Amino acid sequence: PGWGYTNFATIQTAVDTVGSLGTVIVNDGAYNENLDLNRPVTLVSVNGRDFTTIAGMDNMGPLGTIQISSPDVAVGTTDSNGFTIEGYDHDSPGIEDAAVYIQISATGAVAVIGNDIVADGEAALLAEYGTPSGGIEIAFNEFSGQTYVGSTVGGNSGVQFTTPNVPRSMIYISGGATGVHFHDNIVGGSVGGLIDGTTDYYYNTG
Repeated sequence: PGWGYTNFATIQTAVDTVGSLGTVIVNDGAYNENLDLNRPVTLVSVNGRDFTTIAGMDNMGPLGTIQISSPDVAVGTTDSNGFTIEGYDHDSPGIEDAAVYIQISATGAVAVIGNDIVADGEAALLAEYGTPSGGIEIAFNEFSGQTYVGSTVGGNSGVQFTTPNVPRSMIYISGGATGVHFHDNIVGGSVGGLIDGTTDYYYNTG
């Protein structure tokens, strides 16, 4: 009962169907999809990040496993109803993706709360230059993984847009952003290592 009305085959279909400022409640499971949260919506899981995983894929449209492109969006609201959000590695060095990607169109009232956000070749969380201008809360998340693939890296920041596998920052929010509340997060993972074929190390901490 309710299939296509209150129950949906994919999270994105539910996001596209729910009313503005509505809530999408996600059951336990592993979901292989990239989400574009392009309208005011709250996304929560039934039993939290240990039981609900969203794994993104390259070249699926959005610039992240979860792309936030609207104001009034929440991904998790407490430390017990978020997700494990797994990133991926983009096949082009000139394009930056992230497990959670916040676009400049997300002009405020954005929340990312209670998630495990796992980098896998790109950033864990990235906000485009100029965002957010109206407030964002990033809280009670754990950041992990690595922003490159393999055991070595491709080079340093000087070649990051032409050479594959240059490490990104784990978390990037532009310096001009206002109203950012980043608190009670655990930040781990790796953002650098030995450059291929050399004895030099490069770490991206910016």
